[in-house]
Amino acid sequence: MADIYGSHFEYGGISSRQYSLIIANVDTSRMTALGGSKEGVTIFSRNAKKRYLIDDDYTNSPISFQVEIVTENGRRLETVERRQIEKWLFNHRTYRKLYLDIADDEFGETYEYVDGKRLRNYLNCRLINPEKMEYQGGVVGYKVTLEADSNMYWQDATIKTFSVNNGAADVSTVITVNVDTDLDEYIYPKVTIKMGTVGGDITIANNSDDSTRFTKFVGIGASATVILKGELNYVSGQYYEKFYQRNFIRLLDGENKLMVLGDIDSIEFEYSARRVM
Repeated sequence: MADIYGSHFEYGGISSRQYSLIIANVDTSRMTALGGSKEGVTIFSRNAKKRYLIDDDYTNSPISFQVEIVTENGRRLETVERRQIEKWLFNHRTYRKLYLDIADDEFGETYEYVDGKRLRNYLNCRLINPEKMEYQGGVVGYKVTLEADSNMYWQDATIKTFSVNNGAADVSTVITVNVDTDLDEYIYPKVTIKMGTVGGDITIANNSDDSTRFTKFVGIGASATVILKGELNYVSGQYYEKFYQRNFIRLLDGENKLMVLGDIDSIEFEYSARRVM
């Protein structure tokens, strides 16, 4: 995990520099293993005298640890300021993005450049069960539990757009989607398909995965836009009714060669890579 001691941070879109707050201490004793813990489900075969791994839950294994958020130079917080900070930071019902401050990340451990664009890593988390930290009769910070939804970082979305311009229903094009993630599992990206001026049936297959598994829509209108979100089993508008072969597009780490068939003008992939802490 990146060294975050003494770091400013951004939570829910607000910078801690606004209140001169820093993360002063992190209890990561539960995270001494690289990337946290891995939970597997196995089954033992009496005949083979061997144990088989049948399921593996890595990215969805939540973590929690204690952090201390304090003012710079031990400054005591005013009452009005405390109310604003506590409303901003604590006990939200949904997870929010927690970024480390780029200026404080001396070695660039929490961001990287992809195709010339800076993508930052973040924790999707809540800050719960806060306790006041007092010094000389005033509040100087808080001890709080950070509860994250995964034991891996999320990364800002990668967006890759491909101009297809097949122009006819019986023309196919092969596009290559390169994925770089630390996760050895399928990625189900958000996919936006923009049809050409003719419309009709479309088929998409990832030949780098399983060419017999394909995604197919029938009877899509000209210039239509179809959006798929595989993680949510979501298809936009009325197009689920035209979802003939109901396999959502999935990608692997590395090179993915996709065969695209039909009158498609362009196709866009959006996904969040995962990074080990």
